[in-house]
Amino acid sequence: MQPEILRARLRPVASLAGAHVRIRGLGAIGVSAAEAAVRSGVACLSLVDPDPRDAGPGTTPALARGTRARRAARLVSDLDPRVRVDLDTSRRVDGEVVVAYVAVEPWTVHELLLGGPHVAVLVDEAGAAVIPVDPGRTPCLRCLDVARTERDPAWPTLAALHAATDPATDPLTATLAGAMAAASLAMLIARQPARAWRIEAGVPRRTRLSARPECGCGAA
Repeated sequence: MQPEILRARLRPVASLAGAHVRIRGLGAIGVSAAEAAVRSGVACLSLVDPDPRDAGPGTTPALARGTRARRAARLVSDLDPRVRVDLDTSRRVDGEVVVAYVAVEPWTVHELLLGGPHVAVLVDEAGAAVIPVDPGRTPCLRCLDVARTERDPAWPTLAALHAATDPATDPLTATLAGAMAAASLAMLIARQPARAWRIEAGVPRRTRLSARPECGCGAA
């Protein structure tokens, strides 16, 4: 067996064991990411939902009361009572997952870049993109916005108009996107390379992001 193949087979699988993770956005994708994080051994979850309204049609009866953050907290406790749950954004974490419709708000992007490894799940009418970011090392969400603005100068205005849109997608895509976001975050925290993915109708394919010098994130 070739040495590089043997090394690849012996590489430990990344997990979130003992990590403190924050999840922003607790629709179906965020809940899927939280469940995957718990099953991966996370020690603490900070759950943040920018829209505290009850989830819409499709909410299971067991999760039908209270804000989405509190329902997600109950789900986490049911899965593993040992996991500590916080409902705030003030605690320092090892990494974050953020779910948004088409783009993450600029002030949140700034917070994420200062905070460390994070994974964005960007939803649109056709599916979702899972974008891992290791600040200063890989292309970031600002790099993506620079590229989008070059293609369409109206992009910043369009993104702002969708800031309050709930990032809903089909159930299979939501489940897969959340699980892949948690797995990607585990890889980033373990200092392993994580790829960007595009998921449509539950089918994933790899996608690419390019670092942009004008962004200033340091990845170019």
